[in-house]
Amino acid sequence: EYSNKAVIVEFELEFEKGNTTYEVTLYQASSARFIELLVDQNGSLIELEYNAPELDEQEEIAAAELMRHKGYTMQGLVRKMHDPAHQYLIEAQLEQDMGVTYMVATFITAQGRHKKAIDLATGKDLPLLRWGN
Repeated sequence: EYSNKAVIVEFELEFEKGNTTYEVTLYQASSARFIELLVDQNGSLIELEYNAPELDEQEEIAAAELMRHKGYTMQGLVRKMHDPAHQYLIEAQLEQDMGVTYMVATFITAQGRHKKAIDLATGKDLPLLRWGN
Protein backbone atom coordinates (compact mmCIF):
# COMPACT_ATOMS: atom_id res chain seq x y z
CA GLU A 1 0.00 0.00 0.00
CA TYR A 2 2.72 2.50 0.98
CA SER A 3 5.10 1.60 -1.86
CA ASN A 4 2.79 3.38 -4.35
CA LYS A 5 3.09 6.64 -2.39
CA ALA A 6 6.74 6.55 -1.32
CA VAL A 7 10.18 5.08 -2.07
CA ILE A 8 11.58 2.37 0.19
CA VAL A 9 14.94 3.59 1.51
CA GLU A 10 15.62 0.84 4.03
CA PHE A 11 14.46 -2.71 4.72
CA GLU A 12 15.53 -4.96 7.58
CA LEU A 13 14.48 -8.45 8.61
CA GLU A 14 14.55 -8.91 12.40
CA PHE A 15 14.34 -12.01 14.57
CA GLU A 16 13.49 -11.10 18.16
CA LYS A 17 12.12 -13.27 20.95
CA GLY A 18 11.10 -15.96 18.48
CA ASN A 19 9.22 -13.48 16.26
CA THR A 20 10.02 -12.41 12.73
CA THR A 21 9.39 -8.76 11.89
CA TYR A 22 10.20 -6.46 9.00
CA GLU A 23 11.29 -2.86 9.51
CA VAL A 24 10.64 -0.76 6.42
CA THR A 25 11.47 2.93 6.02
CA LEU A 26 10.04 4.88 3.09
CA TYR A 27 10.53 8.45 1.93
CA GLN A 28 7.38 10.27 0.82
CA ALA A 29 8.49 13.26 -1.28
CA SER A 30 5.00 14.78 -1.55
CA SER A 31 4.89 15.21 2.24
CA ALA A 32 8.68 15.53 2.76
CA ARG A 33 8.64 12.86 5.46
CA PHE A 34 9.82 9.39 6.31
CA ILE A 35 7.33 6.62 7.02
CA GLU A 36 8.57 3.88 9.31
CA LEU A 37 6.67 0.60 9.38
CA LEU A 38 7.09 -2.42 11.61
CA VAL A 39 5.28 -5.41 10.12
CA ASP A 40 4.92 -8.96 11.41
CA GLN A 41 5.62 -12.09 9.37
CA ASN A 42 1.97 -12.20 8.22
CA GLY A 43 2.12 -8.66 6.85
CA SER A 44 0.09 -7.10 9.68
CA LEU A 45 1.11 -3.62 10.74
CA ILE A 46 2.53 -3.50 14.27
CA GLU A 47 3.78 0.08 14.35
CA LEU A 48 3.60 3.15 12.11
CA GLU A 49 5.57 6.38 12.54
CA TYR A 50 5.93 9.55 10.48
CA ASN A 51 9.14 11.55 10.87
CA ALA A 52 10.46 14.75 9.34
CA PRO A 53 13.90 14.33 7.75
CA GLU A 54 16.91 15.21 9.86
CA LEU A 55 20.00 16.97 8.51
CA ASP A 56 22.02 13.75 8.27
CA GLU A 57 19.33 12.10 6.11
CA GLN A 58 19.75 14.30 3.03
CA GLU A 59 21.74 11.57 1.25
CA GLU A 60 18.86 9.11 1.70
CA ILE A 61 16.46 11.70 0.29
CA ALA A 62 18.73 12.27 -2.74
CA ALA A 63 18.92 8.51 -3.28
CA ALA A 64 15.13 8.19 -3.01
CA GLU A 65 14.69 10.98 -5.57
CA LEU A 66 17.12 9.25 -7.96
CA MET A 67 15.21 5.97 -7.51
CA ARG A 68 11.94 7.72 -8.33
CA HIS A 69 13.47 9.55 -11.32
CA LYS A 70 14.90 6.31 -12.74
CA GLY A 71 11.68 4.37 -12.09
CA TYR A 72 13.49 1.91 -9.81
CA THR A 73 11.98 0.10 -6.86
CA MET A 74 13.95 -1.53 -4.09
CA GLN A 75 12.13 -4.78 -4.81
CA GLY A 76 13.17 -4.64 -8.47
CA LEU A 77 16.81 -3.93 -7.66
CA VAL A 78 16.94 -6.72 -5.07
CA ARG A 79 15.41 -9.09 -7.62
CA LYS A 80 18.15 -8.12 -10.07
CA MET A 81 20.92 -9.12 -7.64
CA HIS A 82 19.10 -11.99 -5.92
CA ASP A 83 19.52 -15.72 -6.55
CA PRO A 84 16.49 -17.10 -4.68
CA ALA A 85 17.78 -20.67 -4.62
CA HIS A 86 20.89 -19.77 -2.66
CA GLN A 87 20.42 -16.58 -0.64
CA TYR A 88 17.89 -14.67 1.43
CA LEU A 89 17.66 -10.90 1.85
CA ILE A 90 18.05 -9.68 5.42
CA GLU A 91 18.74 -5.98 4.84
CA ALA A 92 18.75 -3.39 2.05
CA GLN A 93 19.47 0.32 2.20
CA LEU A 94 19.99 3.34 -0.04
CA GLU A 95 23.29 5.14 0.47
CA GLN A 96 25.46 7.84 -1.03
CA ASP A 97 29.24 7.92 -0.61
CA MET A 98 32.01 9.76 -2.48
CA GLY A 99 29.52 10.99 -5.06
CA VAL A 100 28.08 7.55 -5.80
CA THR A 101 24.43 6.85 -4.98
CA TYR A 102 23.76 3.17 -4.54
CA MET A 103 21.74 0.46 -2.87
CA VAL A 104 23.54 -2.07 -0.71
CA ALA A 105 21.87 -5.35 0.23
CA THR A 106 22.91 -7.96 2.76
CA PHE A 107 22.07 -11.57 2.00
CA ILE A 108 22.50 -14.72 4.05
CA THR A 109 23.47 -18.11 2.63
CA ALA A 110 24.61 -21.42 4.08
CA GLN A 111 28.14 -19.95 3.99
CA GLY A 112 27.20 -16.81 5.94
CA ARG A 113 26.41 -13.16 5.24
CA HIS A 114 27.56 -11.20 2.19
CA LYS A 115 26.77 -7.85 0.62
CA LYS A 116 26.07 -6.71 -2.90
CA ALA A 117 25.67 -3.17 -4.20
CA ILE A 118 24.15 -1.57 -7.28
CA ASP A 119 24.86 1.93 -8.63
CA LEU A 120 21.56 3.82 -8.92
CA ALA A 121 22.85 6.14 -11.66
CA THR A 122 23.91 3.32 -14.01
CA GLY A 123 21.92 0.33 -12.74
CA LYS A 124 25.14 -1.71 -12.71
CA ASP A 125 26.62 -3.82 -9.94
CA LEU A 126 29.29 -2.10 -7.88
CA PRO A 127 32.44 -3.98 -6.97
CA LEU A 128 32.82 -4.29 -3.21
CA LEU A 129 36.44 -4.34 -2.19
CA ARG A 130 35.90 -4.78 1.52
CA TRP A 131 32.93 -4.55 3.85
CA GLY A 132 33.00 -4.74 7.61
CA ASN A 133 30.70 -7.77 7.91
